[in-house]
Amino acid sequence: MINPKVKQRRRGTVIVDTNKVIILVGLKNQESLLLPGGGAEFYETRRQAAIRELSEETGLKASSVIYLFSYVGEPYQYKNNWVSNSHKVFLITAEGSPSPRNEIGHIKYYKPGEETKLSNSTNTILEKYLRDKQYFSS
Repeated sequence: MINPKVKQRRRGTVIVDTNKVIILVGLKNQESLLLPGGGAEFYETRRQAAIRELSEETGLKASSVIYLFSYVGEPYQYKNNWVSNSHKVFLITAEGSPSPRNEIGHIKYYKPGEETKLSNSTNTILEKYLRDKQYFSS
């Protein structure tokens, strides 16, 4: 059940899985790694936000987009309010060579199973994706 005192932040989250590695991003001055993506503007869907954020953060251009699942992260305090990220997670096939842009400090090529410091939401989303990956491909 959603707590009405916790504001839901609509977020489009991207998994770019090359079957060898998954692309993660690191914010400047932050240790833990994240899946690309970000908040949806009031005028856009989370699918549109995922495509836009992938391009803004990595320079990659989406060539196919498949909706996978939703996930609501744990609440955290932000500017005197409690918020949680309400993710729509998309599997995106992308073109180009990723490079860090805007708030992104670096890009990491993650091999499932390797020891990597992930954000809690990224860890949970990747666990679900990797566990259920066989059901997402058609």
